[in-house]
Formats: sequence, structure tokens, C-alpha cells
Amino acid sequence: MDTLLVGRHRELAEIERLLAAALAGRGATVLVTGEAGIGKSTVLAEALSRARERGIPTAVGRATSDDDAPALWPWSHLVAELRSANVAPDLVDPTEVSPAPGESAATLAFRRRDAVARALIAAARADGLVLGLEDLHWADEETLRLFTHLAATVPEGRLLLLGTSRDAMSGDTDQANLLPLSGLAVPDIARWLRADSEVDPARAAELRRYTGGNALFLREVIRLLDHEEQLERPIADLGVPDRIQRLVRHRLGDLSPACRTVVGAAAVLADDLDGAVLGSIVAADVAEVGPALEEALFAELLAEDPAEPTTLRFSHVLVRLACYEDLDRATRIRWHERAADVLAGVGDDRRAAEIARHRLRAATDSESTRRAVAACGRAARAAIGSLGFDDAIRWAQTGLDLIGGRDSDDRDALELDLAEGLYRAGRPEDALRPCRAVMDRAAATGRADLAARAALVIRGIGGPVAAEVLTLCDRAEVLLRDDETGDHAQVLAQRAIVLIEFGRIAESAELASRALQLAEASEDPDALLLALHARHDALTGPDDIVERLAVAERAGQLARGRANRADVAFWAHLWRIDDNLQLGRMDEVARNERSLVQLVDTLGWPIGRWHLVRLHAALALMGGDFPAAIAATEEGVELAYRGQDPTARLLSLSSRLNIAVYTEYPVPLDGQIEEMAAIAGPETPPIGLALFAVHLASRGDLAAAHALLDQLVPQLATLPRDARWLPTVAETGEASALLGDREAAQWCYAALSPYATRYLISASGVWGSASYFLGVLAEAIGDSDTAVRHLDEAARLEAAIGAVVQQARTELACAQLLVRRAAAGDRARAMRLATNARRAAEQHRMSYVAADARRVLEALSGKAQEPVAALTAREREIVALVAEGRSNRDVARHLVLSERTVETHVRNALMKLGLANRTQLAAWATQVGLTERTPEVT
Repeated sequence: MDTLLVGRHRELAEIERLLAAALAGRGATVLVTGEAGIGKSTVLAEALSRARERGIPTAVGRATSDDDAPALWPWSHLVAELRSANVAPDLVDPTEVSPAPGESAATLAFRRRDAVARALIAAARADGLVLGLEDLHWADEETLRLFTHLAATVPEGRLLLLGTSRDAMSGDTDQANLLPLSGLAVPDIARWLRADSEVDPARAAELRRYTGGNALFLREVIRLLDHEEQLERPIADLGVPDRIQRLVRHRLGDLSPACRTVVGAAAVLADDLDGAVLGSIVAADVAEVGPALEEALFAELLAEDPAEPTTLRFSHVLVRLACYEDLDRATRIRWHERAADVLAGVGDDRRAAEIARHRLRAATDSESTRRAVAACGRAARAAIGSLGFDDAIRWAQTGLDLIGGRDSDDRDALELDLAEGLYRAGRPEDALRPCRAVMDRAAATGRADLAARAALVIRGIGGPVAAEVLTLCDRAEVLLRDDETGDHAQVLAQRAIVLIEFGRIAESAELASRALQLAEASEDPDALLLALHARHDALTGPDDIVERLAVAERAGQLARGRANRADVAFWAHLWRIDDNLQLGRMDEVARNERSLVQLVDTLGWPIGRWHLVRLHAALALMGGDFPAAIAATEEGVELAYRGQDPTARLLSLSSRLNIAVYTEYPVPLDGQIEEMAAIAGPETPPIGLALFAVHLASRGDLAAAHALLDQLVPQLATLPRDARWLPTVAETGEASALLGDREAAQWCYAALSPYATRYLISASGVWGSASYFLGVLAEAIGDSDTAVRHLDEAARLEAAIGAVVQQARTELACAQLLVRRAAAGDRARAMRLATNARRAAEQHRMSYVAADARRVLEALSGKAQEPVAALTAREREIVALVAEGRSNRDVARHLVLSERTVETHVRNALMKLGLANRTQLAAWATQVGLTERTPEVT
């Protein structure tokens, strides 16, 4: 691959510009500089090639590193090339200029330079001339003097003089245009890979990091990767290519022993070197570190960071690896031991991973292995503290691998570190294994404190994981039964929190009270915080909201104070948000939401991010920002599936259905209910059954909706009064209204009535005001006047908190009810409400609400016809099939239509006829004999 094509266009364009000027009589000199392998020779070769393509004569001479080469060697080759090409047959070789009698050596040297320069200027007069001098960093003094002399003379002729050197050279180069080459950038490397390699271009950044963009290094590494079995292999695992190893070894051979010692010690450190640390490591071996460092910098093995004067780094990662591989085993181990000791003396937790790396490389016997295991534990805990959960998992597992089957005091600590890292990385199921292992050893040794720690790692996870955590708590309780410490209080609190997941509210409340008493007596702040968490979760009912807020406030104060616990502060803010949403205190919601965002960033929990995006989805849905609501919901679904928590999956999938009530969802919703039911299994919670029933009834799948309602109704009286109670009753009531179950509707109406001013809004779902559901239920039980009052109240409440989506839905429902009631003044008011709903729906792209509102307005404007005649032929066909009890899916299959088209026709028919649901539509079709008039469609 010609690397010119992917990274040297700017330099070549500049040479082209100077060549054009030279041909116009304004000669120029260019010095291309850069480290070995950067591409200087390639740029020179391309420039000479382009000149030859234009018919311009060229010649090139090359300096050599051979000390035996005679003076002016590159110029002699250049002159010979011009002579043989008949460009300047009479051109004088500088070595052929004879001394005049009595002439000094200095005068002779000047006369040689001047003769060659004038002859070259003369040779360029006809067609121009481009000359190249390579590797001037190796050139003898006379060669350099001739180069600078010609550079001063060039402006007089049509000659372009090109030179390459690793640096700008000493001496007079003021006449030269410097073109320093840097490493190829990531986009250039990606283009290289796309054009001439099987290596994935996505690895361009990795290649840039390891090679610095050095073309030679890149070529060698890509050559290795291009072997089929190496394509996916990490570059760090390839080793150093032989050519690069030889190049670096050659450069090391030119250094002083002190410099080689410093470079070798530096190679065992990280890529960014702390000069003071490096000095401490080699202090016993190198008397003066400063000069040795200067030598390494001059040799371009090390480079300075201009932004951080105390920081050094190798010019390339591959150079460091090559220097490291050049060390013998004993030297490596010695430097790693010293590095670990020096870094440990600094006492900086941020160095924990670095120390662990050195301890591992120096682990050769039992004592050094013990130190390495301890260092891995410290690195794991430091990684957890800095939110590097994957690193924490890696360090903890590395420590456990070092221990192997041996007994070790560090095993339990490492297992718990591993569990904590896995849990915080969103892998709670994987975290159970090390928790169980620690619990087994705690039970065998009677270690109550260890058992408590094993039971407390995993928090806030539902489903099968929650059942496993409950078992861990039960096992810990056996050892803690007579214990009155904070550990016991925390295990009781953890057990109380988990029991909520299984609906065992009374038992949870009792445990939470015991945990709180024990925590208060122990004066353990961690125990008190977890006990408050348990107490909050046990206060789940709709009547407990004031006390819940008080508990959340106390927990928040403790978390901010002496306990300084960001995790508890997170839960406290989340609790306050949910409770204040139900009370409609949006200013408090906004204040706590800002703090929650900061805490999620601080903690780095995937579960924290999941809660936050669910909240953002809910708030966006309330405000009518459907793109934001959909984006947040999809992120929540992704996080939920990644986190292996079935409860989280159900909640995130239900958010899709929550949005799909108002507008089309970009993810196809066919099969969503089935997927949710599969996740929930045979024990689908009542809230899930209620949601499914409403959506099935709305879609026209009446038989399936009735089957779910039949499961729900017997459970109503014994529903746990937890956080799900209000939305479960509300959604069950809506399903009963849609399906015409008057008895269930009456029960739900009575149960919801005390909470008419409560909002059914949280991060888990947005249903609007409880008064909306009371309005729907009041009409279902035959009290239209009360229904209108409830819907008016719901619209007012939703407007007060900015819930524009729910307000539009409520105003539309009220307009439809007024059309059906048809009392004095209802028509005008229905027109006004439907107009408001349509405007809001169109503004916020609520496609379903907007369509329904337009149909109400069409009916009210006099476009409605005689009931049967008002329906199109297709609508009559579909209504007749609905009257037979067929679902929208069955109708769609029968008529060879899409299910969405059938749903639209059903909605149109309901609106035209002023009916509320499919049950009423089927009754009407039977009453008017529509089924008898409609022929069977095949």
C-alpha cells in the first residue's frame, strides 16, 4: 500500500507548489524531517516520480551510516546519475576538483562547493531540475556544507533541492522549507486498511495508539495481522515484529550504558512515565539520571509531554514493547519489584492497578505471589471506587486465579470484590456465584460478618435473582440470629426489601421495623440507611405517601451527612420523584431529577441509568416529546435486557405499550404482549394482566381480553396495597369498561374514589389523573353526569402539571361522552373539547388521538349520516365480523387486510356511530341486522 495516498497530500502539495515556482525561475530547497520509518523516503520518491512524469530531469544521492564512506559520497552518486542520463554530461564531481598551487584546504572546499552549485544551476536552465539527498542525518560534514551552499544558491535558478533528515540538522538551513512529518492520523490508517488489508478499519485507532502512525511500524504490524488467524487478535498479543525489534535494538546499541539502564527501567512502567518515579527506580543503578534521560530523548526513544513537563512517554508503544522484550528475565523482575515498591510508597489509590501489574510480573515465589494477590484485591476495590467495574472484575478474578486451590485469607475478600464488580456492571446473575461461595465458607466457619457481606452485595434486582438473594439472607440470618450489630440490621433490611418483590408486604413491614430499631441501637450509619430503605419500600400503599416522603427525606439527609453514601442518596431522590409525581409537585420532581442525574454519573450503575432513562421517558411522554420518550424507552429496554432482570424487562416493554396508546411506535408491537407474558411466566402479576387486557380489548381481541379479566376480577379484593395497587385497579377498571363488565367496573370505581386527585404517574408508567379512570368507570356503570365531572377534574389536574398528552386524551374522552349523552349544551362543549384535543394531538404528533378527535368534529359538523349509511362498505363488512366475536387479527386474516387497517376501520365505525367500545358496536350491529345484510366474504 502506498502510504502517500492516505496521509501525505498536504506535504506533496507543498512540494508541487515549490516545484512550480522553481520552474518559473524561483528555485527552492525542501527539507523533509521525521523519525525513522515515518515516511520521509516515500515522500521524496513520490516527489521525484511526479517530476519525472512531467519530463523534468531528476537525480538522487544517499548518505550512509557506514563510517568508512568517503566525504561527499552522496554528491558523487548524484553527479554520476546526471552524467549517465546525459542531463549534464560535463557536470563536475566535487571530488575531482584539483587544488591550486598553495591553495588552503578551506579554500579548496569552498571552490568545490561553488563549482558544483553553479554547474547544477546551469544544468537546470533548460528543463528544470529536481535533486534529492536522502538521510542527511548520516551525511559527512562536507556533504552538509555543499547542501547548505546549494540551498543558498538555488533561488537564482530553476532547481528544486529536496533533502530528508531525522531532524532539522545543525548548521545554516534557513534557506530550506521545513516539512516535518508526523504519524498518520486515524482516518488515514482506516483508509489504508480499507484499500489494502483484511484488517477491520475499526481497528485504526488501536493501530494508531500502538504505532504512533509510523508508516514502517504500521506496515509491519498490519503484515502480521493480515495472516488469517491473526485478524482479530489484540495487537498487544502479537509481540514486536522482528524488523522493529532489530531497529530498536540497533538504536539501543548506540546509547550509553546509563541511558540503556534508564530506558530498560522505563519500559516496565506504563506508557506515560512519571519522571520522579522513574528516577527513584533507577537511583541505585544510575548516578545521574538527568543526562541519561536527555540522551534517550535525543535518540527519540522517549518523548516529552509539553502539557505535563514531569511526564515522559515512549515515542511509540511498540518501541516500549521492543525495549521490554530486550530485557533479560532477571532484570525485568528486578525492575517490576522496584516499580511496585516505589509506587506503593507514593500512597495513591489511583496507582493500585499499576502496582498490581508490577506485583504480578514479579510473582516468582510464595511471598511475591502473596503480595501480588493482595495488590489485585486493592486494584479491584480501587476500580469499583472509580466506576471501572470491568477492571474490578478482571483484577478480582486475576487474584483468585493466583490463589488457585490454595487456602488464603484473601479469597473471601476477592470473591466479594468480584461479586460487587459483577453486580455493578449489570450482571447480577453472575454475581450470585461468588456470593454463594463466600456464604458456604461463612457457614462452615461460623463467620456471621462474612455471611452478612455475602447477603448484601446484590440490591434492587427482581425475578429469580431476588429469590436467590432471599436465600442468602435466610442463611445469614441463621448465623446472626442473636446478633445485635449493624450487620444483623442490614440483613434484616435486605430481606425486607426483597420480600416486597414477592408481595409479602406485612412480613416485609415487620422486618423493616425490626431492622430500623436494631440500626438505631447500633448507631451504624450504613445499617440505618439500609433500614430506612426497607422501611420506605414497606410503606407501599397509596395511603402511606406522606410517611414515605418523610423516610426519603431522612435517608437523603443521612446520605449527604456523616454517612456520605451516594448510593442511598440515589434511592432517596428516586423515591421522592415517584412520590412527588403522584402528588403533582413538579417543582420537587425537577429538583430531585437534577440531583439524580449527577448521582447516576457518580455511581456508574447500569441499574441507576435504567431508572433514570425510565424517568426521562415518563417525563417526555407527559410533555408530548414522543421522539425523546421513544429514545429513552428503547435505551431502557436495552439496559433491562443487558441487566438480566425480568422485572426490568417487563417494565421497559410496558413503556412501549404506554406510548403506543397515543401514537405509532417505531418498533413493531405485534407480539409484545406475548413476549411480556413469556417473561412473566405463569405467575404474571396483576398489573401485567390488567395492561394486557386493556391493550387486547383496544385491539379488538375481546375473547383474550375477557379471559384475562376473568383472572383479574377474583384477585381484586385481595390485591396487595403496594406501589402497583393504584395502577392495577385503574387499568382493571378500564378493561372492565371496554368489555362491559359492570360489576367489576363498580368495584374499581369504589376503590379508586378516595384517590380522585392522585396522579397515576411514576417512572414505571404514565396514566394521568385517577379522575380520568373514574370518569371512564362512571360512564360504564351508567352515571354519565358524574363521568363528565370526573373527566373535567382530570383535565384540570393534568393541565396543572403540564401533562399535555394525558390532558388531550381526557378532553377527547369527555367530548365523546358528551356526544353520547347529548344533553343541552353538550354539542357545543363537545366541539370545543374535541378542537382542543385535536390541536394538542396534532402539535405533539399524537396520531391516534388526532384521528379520533377529527372524527368527533366531523360527526359534530353534520357530516355524519344515518347510522348504517354512515358506514362505508368495508366498514360494514368489518363491523359484521366484529359482531361475530372475531378479533382484529381474525378479521384482517379473513379480509386479507393489515391488522392496523382493520383497527382504523373499527375506530372510524365507533366514532361515526357514537359508540364507546367493541361490545357496544357488536350489540348495535346485531340490533340493526347488519350481520344478516352483509354477505360472507371469501
